[in-house]
Amino acid sequence: MSRPLRGRIFYRRFWLNRPGFHSTAFVLSQVELRADGEGLDLIASYELADCRRSAALDFDVYSNSSAAERRNALRKARRLRKSVNAFCDALEAAAEEQKRASKKRPKKAA
Repeated sequence: MSRPLRGRIFYRRFWLNRPGFHSTAFVLSQVELRADGEGLDLIASYELADCRRSAALDFDVYSNSSAAERRNALRKARRLRKSVNAFCDALEAAAEEQKRASKKRPKKAA
C-alpha cells in the first residue's frame, strides 16, 4: 500500500537564460500539501521573472475549498500549459522563418 503524499510534492527553480544573457530570468514552481487540522491544504505557486519584472500565480486549494475551486485551480494550470506550448510553437515557427529570410538577403558589402 502506498503512503499518502504530504509535505513538498514538487519544487523546481531554474534559470531561463544561458550564462551571460540576462542571468536573473528564472522560474520557481512548487506544490505542497499541508495538514491544517481539518484536512490538507494544497499550496501551489508558479513564479516567472525576467530582469526586474516578475509574475506570481497561485493555485492554492484549501481543505475547506469546494470541488469547483479544486477544478478551477487545475483548469488554470492546464490553460497556462496550453498557452506556453502554443507560444513555443509560434516562436519556433517565427525563428525558422527569420532564419530562412536572413539566408535569402544579400550580405552587405564592407
